[in-house]
Amino acid sequence: MSEATANTELTELLEHEHLESFDLEAMNALVHRAITYGNSPRLGFTDNPLLWLHAKRLVAPRLLVAKDAAIIAERGVGLCSDSVIVLNTLAKRAGLPTRAVGLVGHVVAEIQVDGQWRVADPSYGPVFDVSLAELTSSRTELLDVYTNPAVKPMYLSTADNVVITGVSLDNNLAAKQATLLHDVDLWTSLLLGACSIGLLIAAWLMKR
Repeated sequence: MSEATANTELTELLEHEHLESFDLEAMNALVHRAITYGNSPRLGFTDNPLLWLHAKRLVAPRLLVAKDAAIIAERGVGLCSDSVIVLNTLAKRAGLPTRAVGLVGHVVAEIQVDGQWRVADPSYGPVFDVSLAELTSSRTELLDVYTNPAVKPMYLSTADNVVITGVSLDNNLAAKQATLLHDVDLWTSLLLGACSIGLLIAAWLMKR
């Protein structure tokens, strides 16, 4: 499957609010192929005018970093945390418990499948049959899967391997964006309504 095909398939999957099934290996591989590692996608004025103006007013460029799974998938690029957002979103839509785990300079997903927490790394590609706690206690499986020596210390170190809670991986940035998206829909509706009333009044005045 090409990267473009994977990106299209992932984007279409995210259009569904509920998924009937979730194959961890297949979903992880899909996200891995569909999202190229790079800077997090950013929201522009046309994506969310209210959010854009709010960020500019507060001089807060971080507010424009996209944390919505659909946008990340559509742009097809993101950091490890962005790939985890997409994978965990798919798992949640299938009713599975999920969490993101911050390692030493890396972020991975833990997803509970059939009562067992399993580690998935959509950025590098592998999926493990054990939780992160079990994985870090035994080097064997980790060394068998990863060929990149720079990756292993991220898992084996316990310096900052912590579960990241909340609705996003960036201090509830996704929740703030969602609120502003709702607000911009509200204000757009009010503005359109006011314009419509204005046009009706103008048309009535012209007929007089």
